Amino acid sequence: MLKYIELNNDKTPKNKGKLDKEVYKSFDNLENAGVLLDDNVLLIDFDEDKIINYIDTTYPTLKVITTKGVHFYYSLPKNLKLKKKSMIDTINVGGFQVDYKTSSKQYAVVKLNGKTRETNGPLSFENLAELPPLLYPLTKREDNLSGMAEHERKKWHTF
Repeated sequence: MLKYIELNNDKTPKNKGKLDKEVYKSFDNLENAGVLLDDNVLLIDFDEDKIINYIDTTYPTLKVITTKGVHFYYSLPKNLKLKKKSMIDTINVGGFQVDYKTSSKQYAVVKLNGKTRETNGPLSFENLAELPPLLYPLTKREDNLSGMAEHERKKWHTF
């Protein structure tokens, strides 16, 4: 079940203490609301219109329309280990600059000034599509997308 928090008009939490101190099961009676993420959900914030349609049709998942773009919600792959914080202006494997959010210490705006943001389906973290490798963030990583073991690359360089 999703948990919601009350937000101020500027999208900051009303409760400046712990995010989960005062949570709601519904945001219907809130003027401004955010949904708390969890450790298995990754939100990707796309502001570039040109790529949004491609991602939406190629890697469909829960989508929330924002004032500047789209939030796509994916399940976090087990082989992808990310720090439990926001990653702003991060380049991903596809070369797109996006923002990432994950963990129960993060939230996303779902209602602002009494207006619920449009979604492509029910707002739920159940059965989210798994984050495709093209959208993995480029960070210092120990996993490797090619699947090759160390020094295996040399085998491919036989001319």
